[in-house]
Amino acid sequence: MIIKEGYNPDQYDTALANFIGSFFPGRANKVVGRAHLANVNRAATKGYSYRLLENGFISNHEDLNKFNSQIDDLARGILKAFGITSAALVASVKKTEPVDGEIKSGGVFQSKTDKFGTISYQAHMRGFGWGNWQSDGLMVGSTGQNRRIEATPH
Repeated sequence: MIIKEGYNPDQYDTALANFIGSFFPGRANKVVGRAHLANVNRAATKGYSYRLLENGFISNHEDLNKFNSQIDDLARGILKAFGITSAALVASVKKTEPVDGEIKSGGVFQSKTDKFGTISYQAHMRGFGWGNWQSDGLMVGSTGQNRRIEATPH
């Protein structure tokens, strides 16, 4: 992790460096001071805390694979270094995201018998589960019932 040269790491710098050092082990230095980077200097001039976290090395095949396959764990670890936990994220999301609302009666629901054809498909619907197989352009899911499609098989 990069901070302003001559500055001491704060609690966030230390927490981030310890996390990223355990996530991507084998680095020579966890925290490195730099004086020649524009953003480091701009932040220091304004009195802002600044850190640049390198999430592995793109030229390292193991780092790249771990980054791509464990990106949720990486994100959680970074947020945790700032004191943000999954529970706090869930509470935040619940406050800002619109609620789906009640499932409505009426509307149109897909056929309740399996219909296989040249192209067959099905969907997992909110409050219902997996619907029957449909094919060749037949509707899957429902209309007018406030049911989202949650998954499709592959």
